[in-house]
Amino acid sequence: MRTEPRVLAGVTLWRFGAVRRGIVGAATPRGIALGGAVVALCLRLIGLSHPGHFGGITEYDDAVYFGTAILITHGLLPYRDFVMVQPPGVPVLMIPVAYLADLAGTRAALESTRVITCVVAALDVGLIGYILRRQSRLAISVAVLVAAVFPAFILASQTLLLEPYLDFFCLIGAAMLFSEQSLAASRTRILLAGAAFGAAGAIKLWAVIPFAVLVVFYWRRSWREALYLALGAGAAFAIICLPFLVAAPSRFVREVILDQLGRSDIRVPIATRLGYLGGSPSTLGASEIWLLALLVGAEGALIVLPYLLNRRQPGPLETFAIVTAALIFVSMMIPADFYYHYGAFYAPFFAMALGLSADRWMKWSARPALVKRIGATAVTAMVLACLFYVGFSSTPEVDPSVLVRSLVPKGACVLTDTAEITLLSNRFLPIAKACPIIVDAFGTDLASGAEVAASANVDVSPRLEAFWMAAFHQAQYVVLSDNNVSRIPWTRPLVSYFEAHFQEIGSTGVAVFDRRRPKS
Repeated sequence: MRTEPRVLAGVTLWRFGAVRRGIVGAATPRGIALGGAVVALCLRLIGLSHPGHFGGITEYDDAVYFGTAILITHGLLPYRDFVMVQPPGVPVLMIPVAYLADLAGTRAALESTRVITCVVAALDVGLIGYILRRQSRLAISVAVLVAAVFPAFILASQTLLLEPYLDFFCLIGAAMLFSEQSLAASRTRILLAGAAFGAAGAIKLWAVIPFAVLVVFYWRRSWREALYLALGAGAAFAIICLPFLVAAPSRFVREVILDQLGRSDIRVPIATRLGYLGGSPSTLGASEIWLLALLVGAEGALIVLPYLLNRRQPGPLETFAIVTAALIFVSMMIPADFYYHYGAFYAPFFAMALGLSADRWMKWSARPALVKRIGATAVTAMVLACLFYVGFSSTPEVDPSVLVRSLVPKGACVLTDTAEITLLSNRFLPIAKACPIIVDAFGTDLASGAEVAASANVDVSPRLEAFWMAAFHQAQYVVLSDNNVSRIPWTRPLVSYFEAHFQEIGSTGVAVFDRRRPKS
């Protein structure tokens, strides 16, 4: 007799709940942390396994960071030889993988960074469990599962982006400082934790938020301990960044700090921000902003209310998680720009705060078993929603790298607005001396002094126009993505030169142009 699908699904969920209750009831904190890391890794690999994700053109930033790592292995430095508007931490981390490009090709090397990033994100989830190891099993379970299934965190782990690595070093630093509910007093641990936060700052300057919270904690106890934390951070940051700072001091400061602060992008709607920061498995429109605000407000209430109901003073770890999550949330409401992967930096601290508040709810409630059931149901719903989300994520329909490989010979000087195209086509190397070096076309626009993106074609500086004109003069082939208008300042002189000297020879997802041959 054929079983009804809904009956089968119900039985499966019931069995899953029974198994879950048995596992959680017997699991150790270490086992829960490990289980959360495994869940996180599986979810991210499921997303990466979709057609077109592992070897497809799915991002823009990943090629900037990995392309920079490859160029470093060939003696070319960011800030001195080409533009990069982020600190050099992730490119430096990827240098060992970049050497793989010489042996297996840039495509295989970039694909390997995507798997590595999935593993790093899973380690982030495991580190959350380790930081909470002295807390209740409920607190650990909620925190690691929320972090494992947080949609923005999953999206940011699909390729080489900064946030999973930023989280990793911030969590390493936090793990060194928190023992039970107290802050570490060992100067060695404080120095090493500071070094971890310094490495995080060399990846993205956002690391200053959790670092500043910890500095305040230590300063209130002992200014000497706060100084040790700052010395460790400064030393690590200097070791990573000093070679690049010495090679191009003014450009390093301008591109990493000043150009970022001076950005004037079109402001991203509040609904988009609330969707990714609230953990929504899909981005809702502006008309549903009330629903997103309700979601975020409910999450905030779940975290804050138990501390108001149970007046016991929160410990340093609870205060650190809540204050850091709140500061990150507020900081992401301020600037004009916002991207989906930003939520991955918020996710670990939000997950810790939520887990710790769940433990406090259970201690406050007269019916802790009911609190456990509600928490387990909510987490199960999040897991199922995430599985649905991952299972139906969009995939690219074509692979443009096949066309590029067939039309562009190896060793040719190729100019593109998206370095991911040439990396996946194995046409990123070799780097000819006469060939222009543009790894980040959008960042090049920011560093030119223009106040707006090239897509607006407003206030394009003469220096930027001259830069692209020189690049077109040197290029043999040009490969343009559909988003090229947001990265290349198509002024009239540039358009006129391009149309006169290049002809389209193929188009499938991207357009490939060859330099016109002189008429005989």
